[in-house]
Amino acid sequence: MPNTAMALISIKAKYKFRGLINVSGFHVDPGWDGMLLFAVYNAGASEILLEDGQALFVIVYADLDRPTEKPYDGKAQFRKQIEVDIISPLTLQVFSPLMLQRQMSALQDQLRETEKTTGTVKAISYAATTFAVFLVAVLTLWVTAAPATLGAILVESIKAAGFELKRAPEGAPSAGQGAVPGSIGVQIQSPSASAVKPTAPSKN
Repeated sequence: MPNTAMALISIKAKYKFRGLINVSGFHVDPGWDGMLLFAVYNAGASEILLEDGQALFVIVYADLDRPTEKPYDGKAQFRKQIEVDIISPLTLQVFSPLMLQRQMSALQDQLRETEKTTGTVKAISYAATTFAVFLVAVLTLWVTAAPATLGAILVESIKAAGFELKRAPEGAPSAGQGAVPGSIGVQIQSPSASAVKPTAPSKN
């Protein structure tokens, strides 16, 4: 680069719109002599694939109104290759919107799986709790109302068979041993003879 000019570096708009940004510098100093080296950053939401020798960058030269009194004379003058100490930091983790998007997607997938598992556990716990409450209610009802319920079923079954239940007279002999003290004696009476009448044979 002569002492009477400088250059501006840019990227083609096609790649700018995809998120590719020049982050290492935008100009070439007057007096520069050597390989141009600059870096780019992908700020887009998708990968950008490049190939060697691809026409990607644009350089624009601008004349100075007079020669510069301080041309470039730094340590990168006459560069012929890319030094290792320049690319070493690039081997570390580079944070980008694309990487963050992928990490967020992975975390969302894990969260959905966790919610599914939690929902299943909650459903099982709710069903077990409901069943336990129902079982306790049934057992409570059985303990408090079972004797009366069973007695009613027994009375109706005896009546349906044609028998009649009557309170046993006081002092009547017990039907068996082991009667509960204070219980009410009951006698089962067979159907009366008048309940079923034989049919007289026909004289015809």
